[in-house]
Amino acid sequence: MSDLRALCEHAQQHAAEGKGYLAAMLYRIVLKDTDPPPTAVARVARGEACFFFGREAALKHRLGTASDWYRDGLIADPFASNARADYAMRILRKQGNVVAARAQVMHGIKLTPECPDLWRALGVVEQEAGDAAACIAAYDKRLELEPDHPDALLDRVTPTERAPDAWHCYAMIAYREGRHEEAIELYDMALARGCHNPAGARWNRSLALHSIGRWREGWAEHEQRGEVLDSPGMTTPTKRFTVPIWGGESPPARIHVHAEQGMGDNLCLARYLPLLVERGFDVRLETHDDLIGLMERSLPGVRVMPRALDYPGDLGLPAFDYHIPMLSLPHVFGTEVETVPWRGPYLVPDPALVAEYRAKLPRGTGRQIGVCWSSGIRPGIFMSRYGRAKSMRLNDMLGAIDWPRGFVSLQVGPERAEGGGIVGCNDLLPPKPTWDDTAALIACLDTVVTVDTAVAHLAGAMGKDVRLAMGMHGSFHWLAPRPGVSWNDRSPWYPSVRVYRQTVPGEWGDVVARIAGDLRMKEAA
Repeated sequence: MSDLRALCEHAQQHAAEGKGYLAAMLYRIVLKDTDPPPTAVARVARGEACFFFGREAALKHRLGTASDWYRDGLIADPFASNARADYAMRILRKQGNVVAARAQVMHGIKLTPECPDLWRALGVVEQEAGDAAACIAAYDKRLELEPDHPDALLDRVTPTERAPDAWHCYAMIAYREGRHEEAIELYDMALARGCHNPAGARWNRSLALHSIGRWREGWAEHEQRGEVLDSPGMTTPTKRFTVPIWGGESPPARIHVHAEQGMGDNLCLARYLPLLVERGFDVRLETHDDLIGLMERSLPGVRVMPRALDYPGDLGLPAFDYHIPMLSLPHVFGTEVETVPWRGPYLVPDPALVAEYRAKLPRGTGRQIGVCWSSGIRPGIFMSRYGRAKSMRLNDMLGAIDWPRGFVSLQVGPERAEGGGIVGCNDLLPPKPTWDDTAALIACLDTVVTVDTAVAHLAGAMGKDVRLAMGMHGSFHWLAPRPGVSWNDRSPWYPSVRVYRQTVPGEWGDVVARIAGDLRMKEAA
């Protein structure tokens, strides 16, 4: 048997020097010599080899394979507490398995309660689980163990080499508070001073630029999402394929457009695909299953297909020359506020489904108004707060409509249950509607009153009268209010959408009252 300690030390050195292929050769020898592991030293060495191959698989986004390696490593060396933190952070968390991630971290803490990395991992896991108290307690314990570590408390980073990361954090706070110009200056300071995650800072900067109408700069910065550290949801779309991303090259060529991020983004940006067809490209769209019917009907000339069987892989996808994620289309087209492509409504409902829903609607109630009051509360402290900031309760929304005459619910998700006890709430969608269902129901309505969610994009893309209750945040879809600009109460993306913005964070009363007043005037006209 080889000297396992020496093999592992040399492998560690090769890995630290970026010579992964040499490290892999040595770790394969370790695996061969420790099958099965006859001694405690062999068990530790085998565990280390497994963890190495697990990390390599994770870097290639092969999370299932990585998980197998980590499990094998922990069977060999169950006392490897740091590996448990690594397994939770690199694999389980990215798979969305927060329960298993927490279990691994807690097991590691029982083995090594004084390990700061484990407490930090627990803080991250609890943050994503939405348990603010447990998250704070874990970070406090990490701070107790490493009181001088610059990552342990950003409030103390200003005099350290991590000062740029503090500016990055302050910039994000300014953006969330609607101080977009100030946020841009703070992002510039963070970038100029060398923040730890420059791609993340540039992507965040794009959100502030978009909100104040500086789109050309914003789209360019938005392309940095493919390089953001530790954010597979953003990096995966830009790095899925080996063929190049389309950057405006001329036809003929086959372009594979693929969906990313929120449903609203995909509904909004589908308008670009006919422009590619008109240029002479062979266009394919890979999208979510529940969007396929709507997209096939709405985008003649585009080959629509479901996501690859091994997404984010390419199993089952036909060959193509270029690919482009949906959110890169405005950048390549050079879209400005004044040049948003709009040729009229472009999402087409299923006529048969429209007839079915029209037959279900109550008659003799005057104008048919659809209502959506929540954007959906996703897990994680940040995402749940973001969702709540965009949402209200149904009882709050009712003040915007003459609801005793009845209204139609367009709400899905857990919040849908709020309509169950409201007289006059017509909940006609199936338990798990597709976007074809929602589009057909919207086609039967006169007006849609909604918060900032995908329903607003769908109704706007169908040309329906939409009254959007908007929070304080900005975005490229709705921007942020500024004196004398064209988008204060109208979106450049949808001429039929009227925007009603909060003036006080979290306060919906004034927004609802303004919507109600305008709807009464419209009905009286």
